[in-house]
Amino acid sequence: MIRPGSHKTLRGIGKRLDINEHRVRRFISESPCEHNAVQDHLNEHIPETIASPEAMLIVDDVDILKDGYDSVGVKSQYAGSIGKISSCQVGVDCVLAVPGDHYNADQLTWPLGCELYLPQNWATSDEFAERRHDCGVPRDLSFRTKPQIALELLARAREASVPHACVGADSGYGELRSFRKQLRDWSEPYILGVGPKDMHVIPDRGVRRYLPG
Repeated sequence: MIRPGSHKTLRGIGKRLDINEHRVRRFISESPCEHNAVQDHLNEHIPETIASPEAMLIVDDVDILKDGYDSVGVKSQYAGSIGKISSCQVGVDCVLAVPGDHYNADQLTWPLGCELYLPQNWATSDEFAERRHDCGVPRDLSFRTKPQIALELLARAREASVPHACVGADSGYGELRSFRKQLRDWSEPYILGVGPKDMHVIPDRGVRRYLPG
């Protein structure tokens, strides 16, 4: 699932690994997976070309468009990949990114973790109890906002001592004071998007200006 390559469909994965498509389906839908162990492994085995003190921890939404409503967590919600509301699943991912010689044109990235966001009605509503059961959602799973998931992913990276210079995220996270406060409590430098309501003009009255003499 996390190996390089395109066509991450059941058929594409089976063809690339030379195994039956039905075995891939069973592995994905029924086999137990220690996802925390996978994330810990990724955090502990970062390639030397990316493990740089100049790297940035980036958290962001990632969406998977869906035609139906049977997949776990699927809902009509904002899909960043198309810039509008659509039926999709949304996850929160955390990647380590290091700039190349030409900055964004050739930046290197490494996945540190991704978790599915379960909308509140999916997580708590009695109307979704049967769907949660059919999809194998753990009974003790509680609702978490996307920023809460992002902070948990960042905490995991920090615990693994992933080298980085700062944290980056768009305004979906940067506009939340609680998110910014947690980063400050961690003494984490950050570069976050904010909306107009969070932009303040600081008057220069009474500020001394020192000119070179």
